[in-house]
Amino acid sequence: MAENLVLPGDYIGTEEEYLAGKCVYSLDGRLYSSCAGKLKIVKDFEATVEPLEQKPQLKFGDEVIGVVTDINEPIIVVQVEYILREGKLIPYDERVLLHASRIFGRFVNEAGKFVKIRDVIKGKVTLISPTRIDISIEKPEDGVILAYCMKCRKPLEKINTGLYCRYCQRTELRKTADIYGGELLLKKVKEIED
Repeated sequence: MAENLVLPGDYIGTEEEYLAGKCVYSLDGRLYSSCAGKLKIVKDFEATVEPLEQKPQLKFGDEVIGVVTDINEPIIVVQVEYILREGKLIPYDERVLLHASRIFGRFVNEAGKFVKIRDVIKGKVTLISPTRIDISIEKPEDGVILAYCMKCRKPLEKINTGLYCRYCQRTELRKTADIYGGELLLKKVKEIED
């Protein structure tokens, strides 16, 4: 079995020499790579290219960590930064949606009261379709894990059931996760990274 690095468009051989496999296309009887990766010629003379870097795919039930980027009632747009899978943080880059009915398990009129732009949230994937991906933060372990004061933009501390800004002496409302902020969040992230 031969193995070489190839780039998209690299010539591999002719159809007389090889069969086109994964990530290989034919043009006028010649075979070319359609992605960057390792070229493999297997025993049946099939030329395949194994991509160097494969983007992870979200699955139903995956836990995600992301930043709220937009609120268009009743929809909240979240930019996912990580997938939390099997105790590991996997970098990810995709926008998902959080509907107002998936904050507490019932519809709320003003979702923007419980989640604000720039909040970091942890949620669970509840829908994957060709046009959208939805998440939920209904469970106690899901919700806002880090929030900033709407006035001075300093991190908020969780005190009892509310969030408090030590700089402005303001209290704000969010749907927080059990692991909100501070030492508990840092401990959880450290456990994941180890």
